[in-house]
Amino acid sequence: PSPAAAPPSSGKEVWDRQTRASTSAAGSTGRATRRLFASRLPCCLKERDITPQLPQGLNKIFSSAWVDRHLVMVGTKCNTLVEVDTRSGSCTCVELPEAPSVAHLRRRECAENCGIHSIACNPSSTLVAVSGHNPCDCSVLEVPGYGHTCTFVDHQDWVFGAAWVDDTRLLTASRDSTCKVWDVGLGDEKFVLQPLETKHTHCDKVRDVRFCRETGRAASLSLDGVLAVWDPERPNEGYDTNLRHWQELICVAMDGSIACVGSLSHVTFVDYRTQRSIVHITSMQPGCGIRSLNIRDDVLTVGGGSGTLSFFDMRSQRFLPVGGNAGASRGAGGAPARGPQRHLDPELYSLKLGTGWVDPLRSLFPQPPPHACYTHAWDPTGTKMFVAGGPLQFMLKGTYAALWET
Repeated sequence: PSPAAAPPSSGKEVWDRQTRASTSAAGSTGRATRRLFASRLPCCLKERDITPQLPQGLNKIFSSAWVDRHLVMVGTKCNTLVEVDTRSGSCTCVELPEAPSVAHLRRRECAENCGIHSIACNPSSTLVAVSGHNPCDCSVLEVPGYGHTCTFVDHQDWVFGAAWVDDTRLLTASRDSTCKVWDVGLGDEKFVLQPLETKHTHCDKVRDVRFCRETGRAASLSLDGVLAVWDPERPNEGYDTNLRHWQELICVAMDGSIACVGSLSHVTFVDYRTQRSIVHITSMQPGCGIRSLNIRDDVLTVGGGSGTLSFFDMRSQRFLPVGGNAGASRGAGGAPARGPQRHLDPELYSLKLGTGWVDPLRSLFPQPPPHACYTHAWDPTGTKMFVAGGPLQFMLKGTYAALWET
């Protein structure tokens, strides 16, 4: 299949409508400058591998978040939380708060450790939410210092996603098929057993949750093949979209009225005001799974299971070239080309993650396997990106972490 199928006219209309609205709100000059910078940036990014600076033996970085312009928090499959200083290269392991005692656990025994699948900073960067010592819980730590604020204890299975509504309210998504709304500011208890609200409408494991402050809506993605968009004040009401591409649903991103869903081989764009899937694009490496998504200034970044990172311009509806291939996406007179692209060369349109580290005792491959891009995040300035992951194969142990910057 071609890496980007021609979108229907309705998709172009939705994006044009959203672009006009955002331009009017933010100011045309500033918005256009940011968009131009974001669309040219993939051609300038260079990899700075920081894997050797990480503590030895870390296995697969599943999650990450910038806590300020220089510090990144990362969480691993081996349940290690690490602060990475991108200036000095130093790394500090952060101790997770202990799980509640048996007296607190009214609902389940401590589950088998699955790693830290979610890290999220609140809007003021004063609190960070991470998967807990028990993977069914979610702990909130202070920034800086990482003192224990509280731990949310009510999910019956692993927590896979977290997103802040504001500085005190947090959304969590779990394999127990629920999403929950919490408030850090209620009470002085270290272990909060009662959420504000619980969403029960999903019929299978919930893999991710996001919140869009522009629209005040949350989006949760479940293995039942449904993308649900809802108001945190009324979580069991809202809009459900049945997804055509439902294999290996992993991640979701939001921008205005558009939600983007990553699956085995496609990204699906949903306009949740009309509850319709408006565009489907094929990933640069079909069949390898989309492991992470991010949106900044109308550019969607797609992290792949085969160790690639690609950039899709949501306005021109085209993948952006990387490296020194800027001319590949320009039309006549140097203007940005628009419309469908077919038979794209992944070497020209996706960054390839470096070799990182793989435990040689567990690898049966003659060459090191690629590292899946499990997580990536732009820094607050939008000029550099933290990219991390590890081997996609379950039994392999390894890790990859790098800064991609100009």
